[in-house]
Amino acid sequence: MPSTATAIPTATLANLRDLGGIPLADGREVRPRALFRSGQLSHFDPTADPQVIALGLRTVVDLRTRDEREAEPDRLPGTASLVPADVLGDDPDVAPTRLHALLADPERAERELGGGRAGEMFAEAYRRMVLSPKAQTAYRTLVTSAADADARPLLFHC
Repeated sequence: MPSTATAIPTATLANLRDLGGIPLADGREVRPRALFRSGQLSHFDPTADPQVIALGLRTVVDLRTRDEREAEPDRLPGTASLVPADVLGDDPDVAPTRLHALLADPERAERELGGGRAGEMFAEAYRRMVLSPKAQTAYRTLVTSAADADARPLLFHC
């Protein structure tokens, strides 16, 4: 079995992959066609990507912020249900909207991101994406959903 995800070519979904075959800690493997990952589904077109409909997805877990979900809502395939699981917890210090605001003001961007501070900011943001209580709640939602046979096949994305 492969140790990496299998790419599924699509016209309107970025980086769709079947995680089947990935080894688990207990020696088992992720079941093929049960767990998928991709980019956001805001540009999904069922007429251009009937193979996505054929996956029979039951659940889509969206790890994006509320602002990201509102700006570019998912277009769900078939009868899939949406489960928001905001990894950033809408934390204004690490939300992508903060970065957009910073980049819109070059002087502020230099003050806050110059001199190596950008690397520090991203390192801290990635720590928070794993360690913050809201992030852990979001990951718990993802794992609990993935473990629920009634929720599979499941796709998650950010």
